[in-house]
Amino acid sequence: MIELMQFRNFKVLRDTQLPLGRFTLIVGPNGSGKSTAMQALRAVAQPGSLALAQVATAGLVQTNTETVEVIFHWGGVYEGVMTTTRWSPERTEQSHVKCPGENLPERDAQLLQAKLAGIRIYALHTKKCGGSTPACTGSGNYAFPLFSRFI
Repeated sequence: MIELMQFRNFKVLRDTQLPLGRFTLIVGPNGSGKSTAMQALRAVAQPGSLALAQVATAGLVQTNTETVEVIFHWGGVYEGVMTTTRWSPERTEQSHVKCPGENLPERDAQLLQAKLAGIRIYALHTKKCGGSTPACTGSGNYAFPLFSRFI
């Protein structure tokens, strides 16, 4: 299980952490990073899917030393393992490390990738109703479509 996500220069998440549990509910105002946290999960599950320009914090000066990072801290049977995904101008790279400097065996790294690919994200979005769509009929002004995305 992923216990903690750390972000550095990932879109609006400049330098922050998000503790996770078996069920984590993320709520907040527009622009606070809720969708960005979900995008980070997808980006780590598919490391080559996004380029530096797509994940970098707005205004980040893209130099050879400036990077974007998302780090997952694992618990359970993978206690102490960190998965680091790093975007730089030259490349995107990912590592699974047990202790600083000790890479996981390839088989364990593949198992972690499979776990990442199986994460389910459920998002509940509010939408101001302005017409006669089925979700907007009734006495309320808001519709709450529920959908699931599989990463």
